[in-house]
Amino acid sequence: MVRTIYIVRGESGRFDEWVDWFVRAFADKTKARTFAAKARRRALALTKEVDSKSLTALRARNKYDPNMQPYGNEAPTYHVGEIELEE
Repeated sequence: MVRTIYIVRGESGRFDEWVDWFVRAFADKTKARTFAAKARRRALALTKEVDSKSLTALRARNKYDPNMQPYGNEAPTYHVGEIELEE
């Protein structure tokens, strides 16, 4: 059986400093998109504090993406991709 799953991926940086990572997978596309939007909003709020807080502390406070990788004081972006899962 094959079904489609939706993967939320974070990304940040520029050129040779660009990184991306997987955040979470969902069976529902709407849930994945909603989650990606929430992760972005939370990352934007947290990266405003990057000068006064360590990266480790910022990650710990992001319940949507504890592995977020901000680029300086720029928040990561989040995208939803889809892939087939064979069970």
